[in-house]
Amino acid sequence: MMSTMQLASDKDFPITTSWIAKLILKKIPWIIVYFLLGIRYGQIYISWYTLIFPLFLIFVVVFPILSKINFHFTLGPDTITIYQGVLSKQRKYIRYGVIQNILISQDFLDRIFGIATILIENASGGRDTALTTTRGGKRRDLEFIGALENKLSIPGLKKAKAEELKAILLQQMQQNPIYDSQSGL
Repeated sequence: MMSTMQLASDKDFPITTSWIAKLILKKIPWIIVYFLLGIRYGQIYISWYTLIFPLFLIFVVVFPILSKINFHFTLGPDTITIYQGVLSKQRKYIRYGVIQNILISQDFLDRIFGIATILIENASGGRDTALTTTRGGKRRDLEFIGALENKLSIPGLKKAKAEELKAILLQQMQQNPIYDSQSGL
């Protein structure tokens, strides 16, 4: 039976608005290309570029904001509970014992904004190929918020808060191992 005791939540480890600013800043080159494609003979003309611009803005600005607003997590005594979803709401549970890896990552813009992403990988057997892309032979994780396949991403945390959350998770992993009678563990 699960206890309702809560160790921590997104209220203790908030996703900063700097994360939204970073996402928008990363899209500025695409916005510039978009307008350059819409310029002909020194004038912006009405075309399909202009007609799809509101959809582009929704994708670039509004969707990340809604994702941040609709993402919540709580650390309970046995599991991490994730509440997420803009169009369809989801609730997912991850037992501490199935967590295989906890990473804290910062890209160039994260360092500028003083934020970090904590990435939690579990042993659910999800396909991580959907979360990675290859550029120049290097494997890179795609940026996302919430649980997807066998990963949980909590972006936009202050660096110190990310380290603190990682320490709590590591402690809970040690206190809550999963014993599998079939594998002999």
